[in-house]
Amino acid sequence: MKKRQGRKVILISLVLSMLLAAGCSNQDGEGSQDSARQMDNGQKETDTDDSSGQNAEDSGEEITLRVSWWGPEDRHEATLAAMDYYMELHPNIKLVGEYGDWNGHYDKIVTQLASGTAPDIIQINDRWYYDFTVGMEAVIDMNTLTDYVDLGAFDQSFLENYCSYDGKLLGLPLGVTGVCFLYNKDFFAEHNIPEDTVWTWDNLLEIGERVHQENPEHYLYVCETPEMWVLQKCYVKQRIGTQMISEDYTLNITPELFAEALAYGKEMVDRGVTEPFETASLYTDVSNENPKWINGEEGLQQKYITNFSRYQSLDLNYGVCTSPVFDGMLDTGVTVSTGNLFGINSKCEYVKEAAEFEAQDKKRKEAIDTRNDADSFVFQTEKALGEVGDKIDASQKATVEDDIKAVKDILERTKDQTDMSDSDLDALKAAKEKLMNDAQALFTKMYENMQGAQGAAGPDMSGFTGQADAGASDAGSAPQDDVVDGDFREV
Repeated sequence: MKKRQGRKVILISLVLSMLLAAGCSNQDGEGSQDSARQMDNGQKETDTDDSSGQNAEDSGEEITLRVSWWGPEDRHEATLAAMDYYMELHPNIKLVGEYGDWNGHYDKIVTQLASGTAPDIIQINDRWYYDFTVGMEAVIDMNTLTDYVDLGAFDQSFLENYCSYDGKLLGLPLGVTGVCFLYNKDFFAEHNIPEDTVWTWDNLLEIGERVHQENPEHYLYVCETPEMWVLQKCYVKQRIGTQMISEDYTLNITPELFAEALAYGKEMVDRGVTEPFETASLYTDVSNENPKWINGEEGLQQKYITNFSRYQSLDLNYGVCTSPVFDGMLDTGVTVSTGNLFGINSKCEYVKEAAEFEAQDKKRKEAIDTRNDADSFVFQTEKALGEVGDKIDASQKATVEDDIKAVKDILERTKDQTDMSDSDLDALKAAKEKLMNDAQALFTKMYENMQGAQGAAGPDMSGFTGQADAGASDAGSAPQDDVVDGDFREV
């Protein structure tokens, strides 16, 4: 069924794309209605002064913490499940969820902060870092809460480069997301575009122009302004191999290259590769609602992996492929974002409990996400193996199949557990990592063979190793960016 394919989109390039996101969410743009859920597990009546040294649970003090976030339905469900679990462990604490869509969320939070009515725990987008630290002391520096939170459980370079601004740790990351291309298989078939096309910056223009000439109502690429900016950052980073802006706020990009990237975007519009911004911008952050995409008149768009769930309800036949590449590129140019970053309101009354919830929530959600990611990656890898048939090395294929079985065995053994033990979680992570590494080697080799058969060297795939660069993120140096350029860093 097409919806099933949309739910489990797969191509060899998706396997490579997910390897970039080595095991992990972004910004999301969902509907317009906020929803709220209040949960109460009952409270004890005893009230003890917190200064006595007892924590709130021991004293029986009744505590309410408000938790605010945005995102798609699967994020809501995972977060609510983590909240339920936390309240089972801490029956005197009531968590109130306030969640909705991305659009308007910043304005809502800033208004609440200004009026003193903001939630205790706030999801933060990396484009807000500057405002939340320089413009206002919106959240507590998590570096000051080490008595309550073990920051050693997180990758320190990730915390510094993706979750901090001006030395302040604004929150704890609960996820990570990366960008790849989502395409309509039926659109590709209609215009005779091979699904195994290795996209380059040149053939994106050439094929896109041909599509529009064949049918003036059709456009290869869906692109509103924010997504064009992400695409152009990818273009630049592949050329220079680092961030546009360095840690000392100097530019790493020449004016000539910046003009070249902008000219490329203009050429996409002029040659009919992408829908004009006048109409595409009407669906900024909600391109799944664009009628041309829904009606199959557009074939390709750049999406965060965590946003794919928004497309599941559409009766379209999906596939996933990697971003365009330069021959001899210096960096993959893949855009990575923290996805979920939760900070604590600087005016929160129960800082200790909020910090402990964040740490516990991270652990619980990590287990849920790890299981989901492992299950999804197994499904995608199995289908990829089926699609390529005997075009791959038999011994490498057998190794990957053994890895798949190892992951499945752990998932089956722990499927009825309310909460995964640390040892089971570590075992699943290790099995999934081995599968990802072996699958990467297998499919990268196949890509190279495909490119050799075409008589060209093709793009350098060495950038798909998942190694993090040491540069600072654009979130820290350019607060207007919505996400961070860079290779993947494991959370």
